Amino acid sequence: MLRGGNVMKGYYKEPEKTAETIDAEGWLHTGDVGVIDSEGYLRIVDRKKELIITAGGKNISPANLEALPQAAPADRPGRCYRRPSPYVSALVVLDPEVAPVWARKAGIAFTSIAELAQHPAVQAEIQNAVDEANKHVSQVEAIKRFTILPVE
Repeated sequence: MLRGGNVMKGYYKEPEKTAETIDAEGWLHTGDVGVIDSEGYLRIVDRKKELIITAGGKNISPANLEALPQAAPADRPGRCYRRPSPYVSALVVLDPEVAPVWARKAGIAFTSIAELAQHPAVQAEIQNAVDEANKHVSQVEAIKRFTILPVE
């Protein structure tokens, strides 16, 4: 749940939908399931509902997007989101065992997975995988932006 000046006030001309999403105290119920780790950080671990609703009102199954072909250095499904942007975004996690092997075969020098996540060749490989995945979905379902994370 979120609350603050950065949270929407509600759905335009849809008071019922607004009431389902934002409670009487102003808390936005995101539909995400999270846990607080030992250092006090929130970690999103699941979704209550397995649907993303686009700005245009189309329901998208993120599981379908997440199951599409993956890039070699990631070798793990990405997590797809729509909030807060009007398009589908993905968080891609580099696999700590696969990514270094892939990088060495590609002749990429690196000192950490975090450094590797920022490398242009890794960015290009992930972009190629996203482009290939987007061939299998409609325009509104396509992943428009992604962020590569060094750790899950």
